[in-house]
Amino acid sequence: MIVVLGSIEDPHVEKVVGAMRANFNTNVKVLDCLKPSNFSIRYLKDGGSEIVIDGSVIDEPFLVWSRMKLMPGTPFYLKGDEAFTGFAANEWRALCRIIAQSAPLGCYNPIYSHIFYYKPLQQQCAIRAGFKVPETLLTNQRHDAISFLECLPQTIMKSISEAKVRTRGDGEEIPFNIMTMKVSVEDLKLAIDEELAFCPHFFQEEIEKAYELRIVYVNGVTYSFKINSQDYKTTQTDWRKGLWALKYELQEIPATIHEKITQFMRESNLYFGSLDFIVDRSGQFWFLECNQDGAWEWLNEANDNMIAQAYAEALIKLETKALNTFNQERLLRA
Repeated sequence: MIVVLGSIEDPHVEKVVGAMRANFNTNVKVLDCLKPSNFSIRYLKDGGSEIVIDGSVIDEPFLVWSRMKLMPGTPFYLKGDEAFTGFAANEWRALCRIIAQSAPLGCYNPIYSHIFYYKPLQQQCAIRAGFKVPETLLTNQRHDAISFLECLPQTIMKSISEAKVRTRGDGEEIPFNIMTMKVSVEDLKLAIDEELAFCPHFFQEEIEKAYELRIVYVNGVTYSFKINSQDYKTTQTDWRKGLWALKYELQEIPATIHEKITQFMRESNLYFGSLDFIVDRSGQFWFLECNQDGAWEWLNEANDNMIAQAYAEALIKLETKALNTFNQERLLRA
């Protein structure tokens, strides 16, 4: 059995669950926080538990696919009064962590792999895998930032955490996204020390792009899409600003790049992810980041549903392998 933590309103979940049910006749349950699903989990005195989702008892070992995207400002966030949705969202997140951590057949991606969520940690792992990465500075010191920028021809600034700026209050009302932006020494000289000291800032060498790549990794298989981000001024620094205006072309990557990606994902303990690369004007690949739950649905639409099918096949294989191991260990304990 496979339990999906997410919402059927998320097209990624809808398509992968649909493929598993249609092509593999798999028993799949979706713990949906937007419908929401009816559930109960009872913890027994002997250490066991009883789980019921939408009236069905989960009485067999199950694997979890974690696709919970409770992000304010997206269609997959809770509806209701902003003063209360923030609390409710955190309760759903906590529940999903509990289920993911206690799944008998494991969780993909594993909960503890989230230590690699932050870009600077990913970059160190990418270097070990053999990738080039831009020089980076994390600081809240204005003079250190100025010194860093003075050593580089071009510099950008981005968020460490991918957090969003809330419009007001302590809840989770629709926020502003922080996009990658150019920054100059002159910009920093106009700032004051207290503005930089208020929080950490993420500065990075800007790599001159020929084009960019979004590479979707699915348990050993890669789907690489060329993004001609330099075609428009708006998308040259951050292609997300023109997501729907750009064209995405399926493109082969060198075998050496695939091998490095596989090594990076293995060390990060990730089975799925969306990786972003810059290809510079000399053809060199520069690693930027890996989003463990990165969006790919719009690429799937343009390529005959192949990514959703790959996700479905991968989850079935992972379930089968984990179940075999689970049964063998149970026999050894008997």
